[in-house]
Amino acid sequence: MEDTQTAANRTTILDLPKEILLQVFGYFCDTFPAHEPQQYYKGREASDRLVLYNIRLVCRAFDTLVSPLLCPVVNVSLCSESIARLEGLCRNPLIAEGVRGVAISLRFRPSGIALDFKRYHAHAVKILNDCIGECDWHTEFQSYAEDDMSEDAVTHRDYEAAMEKFNFMKYAWGKLFEERSSQEEAPATTDGLEDAECTPEDETEDTEDDGIDQVEIEKEAEEARTLLKCCFETYSAAHADQARIVSDGSFVRSIVTALSHCDSSAYVWFNESQLEKENTRSRSIALAKSEEPLAHVMVQGHEWLKIEDSLCKNDDDTGLFFPASIMTDLPIACHDAAVKLRGIQVDCFPLLRGYSCLLPRFTQTDHSITQNSWARFAAACHDLEIFSFGQRGMNCSPIRPERQSASDSAIINGFIGAACSGPNLQRFVLSMGPFRVRGGRFGVRDEEHPYLASPILAALTSTHLRSIVLNSVDVCGQDLLALVKTISKAHLTDLYFASVTLSRGRYAEAMGLLHDIVVSRRQNKSSVPKITFSTLQGAEFGAPSTFDEGNTWIFGSKEERQMFWDRLEEHQRPALLQQVEEWVKSSQADELNPLLRFKVAQD
Repeated sequence: MEDTQTAANRTTILDLPKEILLQVFGYFCDTFPAHEPQQYYKGREASDRLVLYNIRLVCRAFDTLVSPLLCPVVNVSLCSESIARLEGLCRNPLIAEGVRGVAISLRFRPSGIALDFKRYHAHAVKILNDCIGECDWHTEFQSYAEDDMSEDAVTHRDYEAAMEKFNFMKYAWGKLFEERSSQEEAPATTDGLEDAECTPEDETEDTEDDGIDQVEIEKEAEEARTLLKCCFETYSAAHADQARIVSDGSFVRSIVTALSHCDSSAYVWFNESQLEKENTRSRSIALAKSEEPLAHVMVQGHEWLKIEDSLCKNDDDTGLFFPASIMTDLPIACHDAAVKLRGIQVDCFPLLRGYSCLLPRFTQTDHSITQNSWARFAAACHDLEIFSFGQRGMNCSPIRPERQSASDSAIINGFIGAACSGPNLQRFVLSMGPFRVRGGRFGVRDEEHPYLASPILAALTSTHLRSIVLNSVDVCGQDLLALVKTISKAHLTDLYFASVTLSRGRYAEAMGLLHDIVVSRRQNKSSVPKITFSTLQGAEFGAPSTFDEGNTWIFGSKEERQMFWDRLEEHQRPALLQQVEEWVKSSQADELNPLLRFKVAQD
């Protein structure tokens, strides 16, 4: 009788409250950071994710609780298979319930490479050359005895074998084009082809000296040529698939349909990330040992800057950046379908040309471009709480000797200005480093000029702003003051100005108003915003200057490296800037503004 009562009173895990179970299961997943979805990728190991999959199989109750934890961020790439996977996931109501964001990788394969075998060959040879360079770097200053079986010696021999294989593949591919040129007139020379043309003399001498069977050599060469042809066919087919799903709107429609199944508003993150994390350690060895990983690399899409600055540098802009239209088409299509977006993060963008592809092309009801294109995009972004531009990605700044044309600037400003113009915006990030004017050549750094961002700030009118980041922008004093006046009406929590240049006006009044906001908050015993300044230039802080110490400090002593960081800190945060930041954050209402000591001529 007593054992029966004990069994009846025993509490099982299913008897625990839902909140407790979610807390337990939460140790195996990551809370989705709504304002920084990229942080999600720094989370748990794949083994933890597998634990969640297995927990779902225990019982229906666990399935109901755990399924929404599986995919807080769904990765989507520009291909039919990826959007089919997204649609399948979101058709499951339990999984769709937990989706908070969609990370869209817009890497793509340009037509100039996909439709020209010779240009694709040059691209493939560049991949081999990069691998050869890695092998050479690891073996150049090292040597080991043949009977040395230490780990370093074995790795060294693996690099040498990989380098030999890649050189042989280049030779085999070059022979393929020699055969073609003997049958038909050779086409115009393509950039990079010179590297692809290998002279076989040294190779044949080595093979003859070693007495290697020429039949076996030709067999390996034919396998290498077959690999190149198959990869080109796969690359071309993938390009055709990308072009189709973008041009007919099916990519956008599929994402909108999937998001319509989600219970909450979603965060959309446009990027150029590879969905599969690549192991860069001993990469060349891995590619040399098996055709499968090498073929995988050879058919991948590309980052946008690589396309416009090297792969397709001389190509016509028409249709070059067709995926860019997705960044405007998707929010418009979501708006038309009553699918609410909470935030948009843009971490890929045309950097040199092709901006016209950003112009909104269509909605679900209207396929025409009108004078109200940006107004329609602004309406689609009306309810955004978060808009981030350039915070991640776009890390490499191209050489840009002069500012963008008026028409290009109008498109850039129109896109960002429309996206951040909503009345409910709470978090705004604008990082325009890749768009600055930067001349010179490799290894030499000339004077730089940040992007003129005043038109963008003028579009920022939300009185709900809580967090603002401005980086690498040129604004005038009046626009900076107008921004501070706007945030004075909101409950600001974070403010970060970095590499901000004032081309006209002064900082003093804007900094004074920020100081008043802090004083008022302290007097009302409200939370004080976190304010950080770095590299403010122009007006009271003096003319803009660059900091270029090269990379020699990396190889210096500990003291030399520390001296470098000290000089960088002094450049980014000189004494006056530190004084201003401390004054802005102080609670003394009657303390003198440090910037009032300076007389600056105003335009």
